[in-house]
Amino acid sequence: MRPPPMPGDIEKLKAAWIAALRAADIDCLMDMVTDDVVAAHPGGKTTHGKGELADDFRRLFRDFRMDQSSTSEETIESGEWAFDRAYVSTKIIPLAGGEPSRVNSEVIVILRRGADGLWKIARTMAVLR
Repeated sequence: MRPPPMPGDIEKLKAAWIAALRAADIDCLMDMVTDDVVAAHPGGKTTHGKGELADDFRRLFRDFRMDQSSTSEETIESGEWAFDRAYVSTKIIPLAGGEPSRVNSEVIVILRRGADGLWKIARTMAVLR
């Protein structure tokens, strides 16, 4: 039997994601996604599975650090699935120096609750704003 969901679990997951992104902690980020995660990025690139997503983060974190904030506009839970629609602002900081850039996007995240009762990110799609 699955444990009941705790109030705010999705918000806690989002806060943990932002903290891991700021820390460039790929292992922690991968702990928060399903094995079959699919991420559709702005510009048309899509990653399939933890391996591809982790590789993308490795390439990104070699040259940049990220600072991100997110404001949910809508979160709906239904059984073992949920989605969150949010506005995300990401500051991209070059490690070699230079001016940071900012990317603003609208993101839809589909989450799946595992047998352990914890939410994980299963699908994401982002569009630039």
